Amino acid sequence: PVPEDGFHIQTAEELAPPEPEPAPTPAPVAKRELTVKPEELTDFSVIQKYLQSGGDKEADTWELLKGASLPLPGKVISATPAAKPTKILLAVGPELQTPAGAGKHDVELTLAAPLSKPVTAGTIINFEGTLESYTAKPFMLKMADGKITP
Repeated sequence: PVPEDGFHIQTAEELAPPEPEPAPTPAPVAKRELTVKPEELTDFSVIQKYLQSGGDKEADTWELLKGASLPLPGKVISATPAAKPTKILLAVGPELQTPAGAGKHDVELTLAAPLSKPVTAGTIINFEGTLESYTAKPFMLKMADGKITP
């Protein structure tokens, strides 16, 4: 009863399963450069044009604007409820402020708090709100947490 040549009893370290190889770290995703610069978005007609353009330009414009606060002037189309309005429909684009665009609106402003007095249709007001969503065609910009500014 002598062990054969080369007989060996494995140690605990030898019996343990091999260490798994560390998972390769994924290569960092190269962030593409935006096709729109923030300084381009100072005019409502440019914002409207870019949001209706489709593709990267539309996506990049919305990436820059989403959740941002935007001050604008506009013509009141309607305000509901009439006594203490909480939602105002406005014509901001220059083409909607002409007689040909009468009754049409391109901004829906939901106010942070009801106004203390009614707003008359046709009145030009300055307002500010947080950009919440939009529809490209027909163009409609929805803003929340709005307020009327002096």
